[in-house]
Amino acid sequence: MLEPKGLAEGSFTKVAIADDEIAAVIDALPGRLDAPATWRLVVDQAGHADPAMRARVVAAAGRHLATGALGDKDTDEAMSVLRRAASDQDGTIREAVLLATLALPEGLGRTDGVAGIVGDLLASGDAGRVVSLFLMGPGGNGTEGWSVDQLKSWGSAAAPLSTLARATLFARGKDSPSERALRKMLSSGSAAQRLAVSVCAGDALGDSVSGQWSSLSLEDKRTWGPSFVRNGGAGRGRLASLALADKDAVLTQSVASALALPRRGDDAAYEPALRSGLAALDPATRAAAARAVVVRGAATLSSDVERLFAQGQDRVMTEALRATLRHGSAGWGALLSAGLKADTGHIRELAVDAVAASCRPEDRERMLGLLGDADPHVAVRAASALYLSVGQSTD
Repeated sequence: MLEPKGLAEGSFTKVAIADDEIAAVIDALPGRLDAPATWRLVVDQAGHADPAMRARVVAAAGRHLATGALGDKDTDEAMSVLRRAASDQDGTIREAVLLATLALPEGLGRTDGVAGIVGDLLASGDAGRVVSLFLMGPGGNGTEGWSVDQLKSWGSAAAPLSTLARATLFARGKDSPSERALRKMLSSGSAAQRLAVSVCAGDALGDSVSGQWSSLSLEDKRTWGPSFVRNGGAGRGRLASLALADKDAVLTQSVASALALPRRGDDAAYEPALRSGLAALDPATRAAAARAVVVRGAATLSSDVERLFAQGQDRVMTEALRATLRHGSAGWGALLSAGLKADTGHIRELAVDAVAASCRPEDRERMLGLLGDADPHVAVRAASALYLSVGQSTD
């Protein structure tokens, strides 16, 4: 509702504005506005006392960097926000940092910046996200994005980073430790070491990821499974398929949730794992898998999620619709239509919110049809969405 210039010059401290309203603005920026003009409004909230607000700032910093429009000073400042957040005591903020790295464009010192975040996570003791970010690599394209020099520098770091780096060097045939040392880790190392060597150098060593996975205790699977399934390179999807075929609901829920990485798109390597999650006996796992499909933008699996909607699975509909609201509904029109026809009121409310958030003129007809809904909450939401659309162009 404000011009970018007005947003940049505005201050939330001049008037009393509720935190949830500030959060809504932060979540929306930069949107279609000029990123350099809105960045100051975001960074001013970086020191907020509420961890949820700081997580929003981290996500917004990632979106601003993703535009590639920030100047050198603002780019450095935004990367500093991510680096500081990687050492935050709150895990949700460190997760926001990890996800923000996926949106960073090439250039901007991306590889060095993400490598620095790996080090920050290691220093904060977050071994799980160290594993994830290492395997995701700069831009989410796998370990091939790490230079030989960077891998060598990590060879003397604390575990599990050192094991990941050394195994990757071995797989590349670049100044690696002896094969004997890696094989010893495979046979007698910790759970993290065995998985690290198997995932990064298993093919070169003739080792089976499935064999290593089956040898782990349930506790080790729960601890390390969600971290190791976030692999962006060769062999990705193997471990996720094994984990989501497990009968333990705690494990499958956490692994399905870990696969909700934004903007990954269709990836044949992960389709079997996600389909396994959508077909799981545990309803929470199905819901987490549906959310992962939407967040990733895995359009080839849309029909699988639509079938669960048609069956009236409330948890699946709730998580999938929340994902469209947060990450965009483009390409998920069938889910929105099914949600608007759901028997449960709160599902229809979520669908209305998701449709309204799209701001598409063609969705106004849907809103008009809901003005007479039997649930007053749904009708009010539809009326509010129509009210906010007054004056919008129909072009």
